[in-house]
Amino acid sequence: MKAGALLVIIITLVVFVGSIGLLSQRPGFAPIPAGHAELRISLAHRAERTEQCRQLTEAEREALPPTRRVTEVCERGRASTYLEVRRNDQVVVSETIRPSGLHGDGRAYYLAFMPVPAGEHLIALSLSDGDGPEAFRIEQQFPVRLAAGEAALLSIGDGQASLHHNPVRTEEEIP
Repeated sequence: MKAGALLVIIITLVVFVGSIGLLSQRPGFAPIPAGHAELRISLAHRAERTEQCRQLTEAEREALPPTRRVTEVCERGRASTYLEVRRNDQVVVSETIRPSGLHGDGRAYYLAFMPVPAGEHLIALSLSDGDGPEAFRIEQQFPVRLAAGEAALLSIGDGQASLHHNPVRTEEEIP
């Protein structure tokens, strides 16, 4: 190989590796803005059925094949879920979430990550089955104190909600 070609290859490699090293350091990335914490909201909720299950009559059962003779039939489809989350009496989430599944018969899923100023907060949750805030099934409040860089998870499941928060420990607190 000629010396000129080898020099071009070496210079190209140095520029390539140098640019990778430079871009791995700059621009800086912070997942949470300075002076803020993060509130994470996770919802997996199975709403009420849109129609109640009904009992089959004896004649309806006889019309079914022997392997499919059930006593009760439940139509597919579930109501939408209305989710409202307030931080210090300010609405931060107000969403109507449709159920998943081909026939709208699965759980309603929602996931959000939002920065909040560090400090004390009162997180209030309201959840109902339907398209509006008329009749909430769950209403809970969670007081939380968040330091800069911390995260809290508001986890909402079937009929229950909880706030998970692990405070950042200082160097004096670490054993």
